Formats: sequence, C-alpha cells, structure tokens
Amino acid sequence: MKKRFSDMRRKRRARKKKLITQLKILVGKYEPLDRILRRIVAKLRVINKKLNKITAIFKSKANALLENVKGRIRTGFRRLFESPVRTYFLLALVVIPIVFIISSSLYEDEPFLEGILVEAHGMIFDVVVLGIIFAWLNSAGEKQRDIKRYKEEISDYLEWEAEEAKFRIVGNIKRLNRLGEKTNFSLQNAYLVGAKLREAHLDDSDFLEAKLYRINLDRAKLNNAILGGADMREAILKFAQLSGAQLDGGTDLTDADLSFANFTNAVLHHTKLIEAELEGARFKNASLGSANLSKAHVYYVDLTGANLSSADFTEAWIFRSNFTGANLTNAKLNGTNFAETELKFALLNGADFTGSKLGANFSGAKYDTKTIWPEGFDPEEAGAILIKDV
Repeated sequence: MKKRFSDMRRKRRARKKKLITQLKILVGKYEPLDRILRRIVAKLRVINKKLNKITAIFKSKANALLENVKGRIRTGFRRLFESPVRTYFLLALVVIPIVFIISSSLYEDEPFLEGILVEAHGMIFDVVVLGIIFAWLNSAGEKQRDIKRYKEEISDYLEWEAEEAKFRIVGNIKRLNRLGEKTNFSLQNAYLVGAKLREAHLDDSDFLEAKLYRINLDRAKLNNAILGGADMREAILKFAQLSGAQLDGGTDLTDADLSFANFTNAVLHHTKLIEAELEGARFKNASLGSANLSKAHVYYVDLTGANLSSADFTEAWIFRSNFTGANLTNAKLNGTNFAETELKFALLNGADFTGSKLGANFSGAKYDTKTIWPEGFDPEEAGAILIKDV
C-alpha cells in the first residue's frame, strides 16, 4: 500500500515538472515577440510626439501668416482711405462706370447728352480741382498738427532719465524726419543714453547738457547743432556732419568714434577727446582751443587752419595728418608720435614737444624761444623758422 502511494507521488511530481518545463518553453517562445511589440509601441509614441510638435509648429506658422495677411490688408485699406486724394480717386473709379452703364440708353438723345456733358464739366471742376485743393489743404493741416504734437511730446519727456523717455524721444524724432521736419529740435537735458539715431537729420538742434553716452549718430546730420556740455562718451559719430557745430563748454567725447566725421568750422573749446578715434575726420578751420586729445588716434585727419592753442596732444598717435597753417601756440605735445605728418606754416610758439617723435614736415612753420623741442632735434634743419622776441 505504501509503495503504491509513493509511486503516485512520484508520478505527480514528474507531471508537475513536465508541466513547468512546457510552460517555460512556451514563455520563452513568446518573450522575443513581447520585446518587439514593446519597442514598436515606444517608437510609435516617439513618432506621435514628433507629429504633435510638427502640427503645433505648422499651426503657429499658419496663424502667423494669416495674421500677417490680415494686417497687410488692413494696412492697405487704411492707407487707401487715410489720404483724401486716394479716396476721391477710388470713388470716381467706382461711381463713373456705374453712372455710364445705367444711363447708356439715354445717350442717343442729343439734348440729354448735351446736358450731361455740361454737368460733367462742372462736376469735374468741382470734384477734381476743388476736391484736390481741399484734400491738399487738409493734408497740410494734418501734417502741421502732427509736427506740433510730436514736438510737444519730445518736450514732455525732456529731463526724464528713463528708458521709456529715450524711446519716446527717438520715435518722435524719426516721425518728424519722415514728415520733412529736419532742423531746430529742442533737446536740452534729453536722456538719450545708447539711443540709435543713425542717419537722423538734426541740423541746428539744441543738445545742451544732454546725456548722449554711447549714442549712435552714425551718418547723422548735426550741422550748426549746439552740443555744449553734452556727455558723449563712447558715442558713435562715424561719417556724421557737424559743420559749424558748437561742442564747447566741457563736451565729453572720451573714447568716441569720430571716424570720417566733418567738424569744419566747428567750435570745440575745452572739449574732451581723450583716446578718441579720429581717423579721416575733418577739422578744417575748427576751433579746438584747450581741447584734450591725449592718446587720441589722429590718422589721416585734416586740421588745416585749425585753432589748437593750448590743446593737449600728450601721447597721441598722429599719422599722415595735415596741420598746415594750424595754430599750436602753447600746445602740449609731450610724448606725441608724429609720422608722415604735415606741419607746414603752423604756428608753434610755446609748444612743448618734449619726448615726441617728430616724423613731420615743418617747412615754413614758425616757433619762438619758448618752444620746447625733443632732445637732439634741430627745428631749423627741419625747415622751421625762429621768430625772435622783439
């Protein structure tokens, strides 16, 4: 009996092991398939995310394009109807064909046609001549009102040291330039730090004591402008026109870029031009009395006939510049480097050239006993003329 029970247990264990083995085989067969399915699902999820992103980008661009088209249409209609002349012309194009079509059957009647022609001539005179005159007067009036409003807004923002004030003033200046208003701007004490006014028209404008640090006035027109006491450190004035401008009274142009700027007949008394970039600038007949040009880069500069009395050129670099006929009385030229420079007929009374390197043409230049030359330099041999004390 016991033997029989033990046989039965062995058989059960054997069947159980066999079943477990079969299950393991079955799971092993389907496990690679499960991994493949999982990978496919993961890739589908990635693809779905990318499609969602592409769809979102496409919708965004489509909406932006639609808004752009709508904006252009609105702007076109606004411009069409904001001009009275255009409005009259548009109405004429619409109304005249309609009138001709409606009344075409009546044109065979000569009296009617004659009356129409008489009325047409009167209407043409009224609409075309009087309409255009009225439109022109109205447009001119609107222009003057806009100019007055923009100038009043500029005045309101003066002396307010804030970014908003700067942007408002710059915007109004550009609007006024577009309206043809290009001179006589009142900008005393204006806050225009870092402002961008490239190619702006500002002739005869008043910038007295204005804050113009790092302002960009590249190619701007500032002829006869008043810039006395203005802070113009690191300003950009490349190719700017400042003929006859007044930059006296402590105007600070330290580290400014004045390359190829025109300062003909300008006044720069006591102006700071320390380490300024002056390549190609023109100072013909300009007045730079007591100006500070120490360590300035004076390359290809025209200083013909300029007044440079008591000016400070200490350690400046002067290359191929023209000082012909310039007044350098009592000028400080200590440690200045002259190379291929013209100093013909210059007045050098009391000038101090101590430690300078004088690679210059002194033909006809005049100096006196107070002039200090570098050690070993012979001014007469260089062509300079000594003016003896009377």
